[in-house]
Amino acid sequence: MNYYLIIGVQRPPYLSSEDEDSFQAFQVDVSSEKELTFKEVEKYSEEAVKNLWDFIYEHLDDEEEMKDWLSGEGYKSADYVLVSSDPFPEVDVYGTDLANTYLGS
Repeated sequence: MNYYLIIGVQRPPYLSSEDEDSFQAFQVDVSSEKELTFKEVEKYSEEAVKNLWDFIYEHLDDEEEMKDWLSGEGYKSADYVLVSSDPFPEVDVYGTDLANTYLGS
Protein backbone atom coordinates (compact mmCIF):
# COMPACT_ATOMS: atom_id res chain seq x y z
CA MET A 1 0.00 0.00 0.00
CA ASN A 2 1.21 3.52 -0.83
CA TYR A 3 0.23 6.46 1.36
CA TYR A 4 0.29 10.05 0.12
CA LEU A 5 0.11 13.26 2.11
CA ILE A 6 -0.65 16.17 -0.20
CA ILE A 7 0.04 19.66 1.16
CA GLY A 8 -0.96 22.77 -0.72
CA VAL A 9 -2.60 26.16 -0.59
CA GLN A 10 -6.00 27.33 -1.75
CA ARG A 11 -7.99 30.56 -1.80
CA PRO A 12 -11.77 30.34 -2.15
CA PRO A 13 -13.23 32.36 -5.07
CA TYR A 14 -14.92 34.98 -2.86
CA LEU A 15 -11.64 36.13 -1.33
CA SER A 16 -9.48 38.77 -3.01
CA SER A 17 -6.33 37.68 -4.82
CA GLU A 18 -4.75 40.95 -3.67
CA ASP A 19 -5.00 39.88 -0.02
CA GLU A 20 -1.91 37.76 0.66
CA ASP A 21 -3.48 36.50 3.89
CA SER A 22 -6.39 34.95 1.99
CA PHE A 23 -4.36 31.85 1.05
CA GLN A 24 -5.07 28.88 3.30
CA ALA A 25 -3.15 25.65 3.73
CA PHE A 26 -4.87 22.36 2.99
CA GLN A 27 -3.91 18.73 3.20
CA VAL A 28 -5.27 15.55 1.69
CA ASP A 29 -4.50 11.97 2.73
CA VAL A 30 -4.71 9.37 -0.03
CA SER A 31 -3.90 5.67 -0.03
CA SER A 32 -3.58 3.48 -3.09
CA GLU A 33 -2.57 -0.07 -3.92
CA LYS A 34 -0.72 1.19 -6.99
CA GLU A 35 1.80 3.99 -7.31
CA LEU A 36 0.10 7.22 -8.34
CA THR A 37 1.50 9.69 -10.83
CA PHE A 38 1.66 13.35 -9.89
CA LYS A 39 -1.26 14.00 -12.27
CA GLU A 40 -3.35 11.45 -10.36
CA VAL A 41 -2.32 12.97 -7.02
CA GLU A 42 -3.26 16.44 -8.32
CA LYS A 43 -6.67 15.08 -9.27
CA TYR A 44 -7.28 13.96 -5.65
CA SER A 45 -6.09 17.36 -4.47
CA GLU A 46 -8.40 19.28 -6.80
CA GLU A 47 -11.36 17.10 -5.84
CA ALA A 48 -10.73 17.71 -2.12
CA VAL A 49 -10.52 21.49 -2.65
CA LYS A 50 -13.68 21.43 -4.79
CA ASN A 51 -15.52 19.60 -1.99
CA LEU A 52 -14.25 22.16 0.53
CA TRP A 53 -15.37 25.04 -1.70
CA ASP A 54 -18.80 23.46 -2.19
CA PHE A 55 -19.16 23.21 1.59
CA ILE A 56 -18.05 26.83 2.11
CA TYR A 57 -20.40 28.12 -0.60
CA GLU A 58 -23.38 26.28 0.90
CA HIS A 59 -22.75 28.06 4.22
CA LEU A 60 -22.25 31.62 2.94
CA ASP A 61 -24.83 33.97 4.44
CA ASP A 62 -23.70 37.26 2.94
CA GLU A 63 -25.13 38.10 -0.50
CA GLU A 64 -22.02 40.14 -1.37
CA GLU A 65 -19.76 37.13 -0.65
CA MET A 66 -22.01 34.95 -2.82
CA LYS A 67 -21.81 37.49 -5.65
CA ASP A 68 -18.01 37.70 -5.25
CA TRP A 69 -17.83 33.89 -5.28
CA LEU A 70 -19.57 33.67 -8.64
CA SER A 71 -17.29 36.32 -10.17
CA GLY A 72 -14.04 35.01 -8.63
CA GLU A 73 -11.74 32.24 -9.75
CA GLY A 74 -10.07 31.12 -6.55
CA TYR A 75 -6.70 29.44 -6.42
CA LYS A 76 -5.50 25.94 -5.62
CA SER A 77 -2.09 24.36 -5.79
CA ALA A 78 -0.69 21.05 -4.57
CA ASP A 79 2.78 22.12 -3.45
CA TYR A 80 4.18 19.06 -1.69
CA VAL A 81 3.49 15.35 -1.91
CA LEU A 82 4.96 13.02 0.68
CA VAL A 83 4.89 9.29 -0.07
CA SER A 84 5.34 6.44 2.37
CA SER A 85 4.74 2.70 2.60
CA ASP A 86 3.45 3.33 6.16
CA PRO A 87 0.45 5.50 7.01
CA PHE A 88 1.30 9.06 8.02
CA PRO A 89 0.55 10.04 11.61
CA GLU A 90 -2.28 12.51 12.02
CA VAL A 91 -0.92 15.95 11.29
CA ASP A 92 -2.47 19.38 10.85
CA VAL A 93 -0.95 21.85 8.43
CA TYR A 94 -1.71 25.37 9.61
CA GLY A 95 0.05 27.46 7.02
CA THR A 96 2.60 27.48 4.28
CA ASP A 97 5.31 28.86 6.60
CA LEU A 98 4.93 25.83 8.86
CA ALA A 99 5.02 23.46 5.90
CA ASN A 100 8.09 25.18 4.47
CA THR A 101 9.87 24.96 7.81
CA TYR A 102 8.90 21.32 8.31
CA LEU A 103 9.83 20.29 4.79
CA GLY A 104 12.98 22.40 4.68
CA SER A 105 12.36 24.57 1.65
